[in-house]
Amino acid sequence: MFGQINKTAVRRAKRTSERYEDELRRKMLDAKRRMFSAQNCFNYALSAEDIDRCIEMLESCAKEYSELYDKLKMCVCNK
Repeated sequence: MFGQINKTAVRRAKRTSERYEDELRRKMLDAKRRMFSAQNCFNYALSAEDIDRCIEMLESCAKEYSELYDKLKMCVCNK
């Protein structure tokens, strides 16, 4: 009986872990898309304020992407 409970718990934990990894990957992809959008922002910048806004947006996306990457790396390493 306990063997079956443990198998079920392990499967449930594995599915939860996989969902968490998938969620992190989706968020990373979204952050990467926003980084490309921020890079394109420079092509249309008309003033110093526009350039500053593009830089802030790019830094914000890069920081978010880096944090998500670190979390994902921890998930994969803990397997």
